[in-house]
Amino acid sequence: TTYSSALSVTSTTTIKALATASGMTNSGVASATYTISSASGAGVSAPTGVQATGEASTQINVTWTNPSGATAVEVQYDSNAGFTAPTTLTLGATADYAQIAHLTPSTTYYLRVRGTNGGTASAWVGASATTLALVDLVLIGDSITYGWGYISSGKITNTKAIPGDQSGTASQRFYADVIPQRPRLVTIMIGTNDIANAVPLATTQANISAMVQQAKSYGIGVILGTVPPAGNGSLRPDSLIDALNSWIASYASAQGLRVADYHAALWPYNSGDYQDGLHPNAQGNAKMTAAMDAVLPLSLADQGNVYGTAPADPAAYPTTGSALTGTVFGDGSPNPGYAWDNNPATMFESGSNNGSNGFTGLDLGSPMRITGYRFLGNQDGVNGLYRRNFGARIQGSNTSATTGYTDLATVTLIPFANRTVAYGISDPNGYRWVRYFSPTGGLCDLSDIALIGSAGNVSTVSTPSISPAGGTYTTAQSVTLTCATGGAVIHYTTDGSTPTAASTTYNGTINVASTATIKAIATASGMNISAVASASYTINSVSLNSITAAFGTRSGDSTWNAAADLNSDGRIDAVDISIRLRQSGP
Repeated sequence: TTYSSALSVTSTTTIKALATASGMTNSGVASATYTISSASGAGVSAPTGVQATGEASTQINVTWTNPSGATAVEVQYDSNAGFTAPTTLTLGATADYAQIAHLTPSTTYYLRVRGTNGGTASAWVGASATTLALVDLVLIGDSITYGWGYISSGKITNTKAIPGDQSGTASQRFYADVIPQRPRLVTIMIGTNDIANAVPLATTQANISAMVQQAKSYGIGVILGTVPPAGNGSLRPDSLIDALNSWIASYASAQGLRVADYHAALWPYNSGDYQDGLHPNAQGNAKMTAAMDAVLPLSLADQGNVYGTAPADPAAYPTTGSALTGTVFGDGSPNPGYAWDNNPATMFESGSNNGSNGFTGLDLGSPMRITGYRFLGNQDGVNGLYRRNFGARIQGSNTSATTGYTDLATVTLIPFANRTVAYGISDPNGYRWVRYFSPTGGLCDLSDIALIGSAGNVSTVSTPSISPAGGTYTTAQSVTLTCATGGAVIHYTTDGSTPTAASTTYNGTINVASTATIKAIATASGMNISAVASASYTINSVSLNSITAAFGTRSGDSTWNAAADLNSDGRIDAVDISIRLRQSGP
């Protein structure tokens, strides 16, 4: 058959071909065999309910309902509606979401999803979403900031203020409200409600400092704002406002930050600047705007054209392993077990609505390697409370349920209001106590969580070595402890009791001047605690009186050799004294 166009191969076939030309020898034979398997993906349905949302300047979340008959799900995204150069993600058949990161800010992306099975695929179902714009300034605060509504000409600003907010709850939401926007600057003005609610100054200071340090760790510049004067002096006395503002000024100076001095702008208190003695009116807000306008250009110049950095991607969720079980612990009520009961209708929110961190975890009984975790957070999508899980950490400890923790993973992508998300953990070590630790100052907001892992790959720390060996000595001994496991920490006792990780930490030679028994263990992050090493020392000091008693006395000139069994063990050895004496005189 003379070839004239492409051949359609629909069943197993071997095609052989040669070419001829007038006046030339025929070509060699080319051969190709095609095996066509019957399509196993017949009947794959298209996904439904595909929705995409721009969650941050570099992240879009997309969800769908699983297609039936599929063995995999493909997701494509492109900034061109024609999908001229799409990026393709291939996910498992049960996947019903994707978190797409490292996108360009203020850009519309087109997404489409389909189910596949072997050589068959469903139709694509599409959606689109736009990433958020990069922000010049985020304002975080309470009702004073909320009612102010600061706008700077030519700058993108975003107000994240909540009426009645205190520094603890502001710190709670800071990570979720500020970090994903990657602003150049954030301004923090908080504390008037702390004063009204008798929050200790030290607590307010710690919460403000926590927000500042979070911002700086992501390359975001900070402007601190002083607290304005208030007309209701019984709730917010000038002395307490002055004390907080004095600290703000000194802290800003120490951290190299600029201050928007709203207090100076509104001092002395003038009722004509306020709606109600607390919240500035239009005239008062104009004075606050002037205070910010005076410092914002300087802070923008300090920061340059630098926006905050995006968090790193999480590790991939493991393909093997099972959910671990253990004894639940946590820091508040309602029951921390609500996070581990596999019931989305119950949620553990912890009692730490005061600037501290909420946590809940499992005591696994012995160290186990954690390879992944999955969780369903706060399902409130209307108010965006699912964002509270952003920045949470998974931590492990081999010391106790409350101390000695190491960060294993951080939630670096904004999750969903109605989807369980799953991430991996790459730490190779094992941990006995593993917990979910909320973002700084945050509530847990956990509907469900599970840890994935196994008991494998967990090593035991080498038993410490004690030198010199135990025994009986006539002088004090300098005892050293060593461990062959790199990075191990040695803990010891000198009274014969069994040491724990809370016992004295070895940091240099131990002087043993009297009878003692030294016991030691070694610990290392992610490993089983070592066996106990033990050495007993008996110190028999030798005095002049004991020598005199052993040898007696001599008179006149005489020379003799003698030995004394000073420790009365029936033999003359290294701990005894052998003396050759020559005495002259009476």
